[in-house]
Amino acid sequence: MTLKPGTSLGVFAASAEKLAQRYPQTGKQVFVASEAAQAATIERAIRPQALALALFALALALTALLIVGQVAVRMVLATAADNGTLAALGMTRRELLAASLTQAAAATVAGAIGAVAIAIAASPLTPIGAARLAEPHPGVSVNAGVLAAGAAAIVVLLLARVTVTAWRRARARPAAADPAATESSRRARLSDRFARAGAPVAAVTGVRFALDPGTSRGAGGARASVPVRSAILGLAVAVAAVAAAFTFGANLLRLVDTPSLYGQTWDIAFQGQFGTVTPKQFAQYTGHVPGITDVTFGVNGTVTIGTTVIPAIGLARGTGPVTSSTVLAGHAPATEGEIALGSSVLRQLGLRIGQTVTVATPVGTRRMLITGSAVFPYFGQGSFTPTDAGDGAETTAAVLAPLPEASNGAGYNFALVSFAPGPDKQAEMAAFQRAWQPFCATVQQDTCLVTDQRPNTVTNFADIDATPEILAGVLALLGLAVLAQFILASGRRRRRDYALLKVLGMFRRDLSAVAFWQVATVTAIALVVGVPLGIAGGRWAWQLFANQAGVPAAPITPLPVLWMIPVTLLAAALVALPPARSVARVPAAATFRSE
Repeated sequence: MTLKPGTSLGVFAASAEKLAQRYPQTGKQVFVASEAAQAATIERAIRPQALALALFALALALTALLIVGQVAVRMVLATAADNGTLAALGMTRRELLAASLTQAAAATVAGAIGAVAIAIAASPLTPIGAARLAEPHPGVSVNAGVLAAGAAAIVVLLLARVTVTAWRRARARPAAADPAATESSRRARLSDRFARAGAPVAAVTGVRFALDPGTSRGAGGARASVPVRSAILGLAVAVAAVAAAFTFGANLLRLVDTPSLYGQTWDIAFQGQFGTVTPKQFAQYTGHVPGITDVTFGVNGTVTIGTTVIPAIGLARGTGPVTSSTVLAGHAPATEGEIALGSSVLRQLGLRIGQTVTVATPVGTRRMLITGSAVFPYFGQGSFTPTDAGDGAETTAAVLAPLPEASNGAGYNFALVSFAPGPDKQAEMAAFQRAWQPFCATVQQDTCLVTDQRPNTVTNFADIDATPEILAGVLALLGLAVLAQFILASGRRRRRDYALLKVLGMFRRDLSAVAFWQVATVTAIALVVGVPLGIAGGRWAWQLFANQAGVPAAPITPLPVLWMIPVTLLAAALVALPPARSVARVPAAATFRSE
């Protein structure tokens, strides 16, 4: 129904609850589901996924910027080769800068247009996960504002990447001193230490080539150096992004596959939906089933704090202690004056543990103490808004009014059952399910007995659990592209060095070894820097993600991520194989004659 403008949902819910008191057949309960609440539920389900994708997109953009930025810088350096001649003809430094940036801008704009076209073509594949279910207009999508902002960001960032280089190369006269020479001497000392340790000549030379960009100058005075720093930085970022993706993905899989992390601390649950079961009926069906240790009964309902309607559960002791949802902080409620709330609810309403709030319940309005923050598995009735990870409330069954069940006493919507651990546990759970088959047949619903109560948020995460691995694969390819670009640039710019080594007596296998050591050194540095940073970044991203979703953070560091080290070194060797063979075939005489 549609409420009149200005009508409060809280007032409407209170009026409906009063009306329900006049009709005992309703159980004196009423459930109010609003469009705003449904929209908020969908937004909460989508927000963590959007946050994760934004973090990965940032890492992907940074890696791509480093790769494409190297290409753009090389283009600017090639253009700057004629700056000396153009300056002699009268061009000022600003004009030389404008000429270099104009060429770079033309290529950048063309790339941005291509990126927009690819984004439009790929739009039918998005969104993914829960957002895809909520998308009212699937298919080709053209968001002019977002696409324009993205294209502008590509152009601005790439031009910013090359502007400093273009300004330095726009000098009318060469600089008095080359700062790279000092830096090269510092890096040469590292390879000298390697040599004093007794390393082979090919290894020492490869390490020197990996750390020294070179200071030789080409036509017009442009420095024909190797992009060492850009290669190490780009590969380190790619390694860090891949390590972060694997760390994040491992934590996501752990959440999906660990019931206690999404609130379920019991083994199996009877879910009656709008139907009920009494403790006496429960004992009749399960009295002969072995292995049951704890039984907790409960009812579904809602509570209202301010104008916010919150899906809630009320628990009552059956046998053993009361089995509560996973509590993140504080403790579970034990009396009618206590309540535990989901972390999303606490954050949304600006509440904290230990605070007393006014809560509207089916049995009246009362002051209640917030005893803890909890994670809620799926509890719901029909199409009404269910509990969901950080969205829900837990109190005692008396607060939500146990349902009257003729002459058999109080009736409950659900029962939470725990079994003793051991080798017979699965057989005992199967016996429990067989015992309930006659009763479940009478209620005619598939959710009568459930062993997995994943909340909708976690279910949506399970649908996208491959996303981190896919993004890690894309980032890995970009990292290999950085490495391939580096080794190719090194092979071209060090032809004279390789020719000189050949003249001095190195064989083809030695020259190939130099190239392999060069790639291995760059890769090792990137791994030393990237793997720890990636693991730390993945753990931080997971903590941020988990806090938004309302689930326990407690990030883990997956040991398989260490397999990145040998796998990356092997991939680097395969990437270096063709260039290594190429430099081994450098014709020494022809190279020196061309100079």
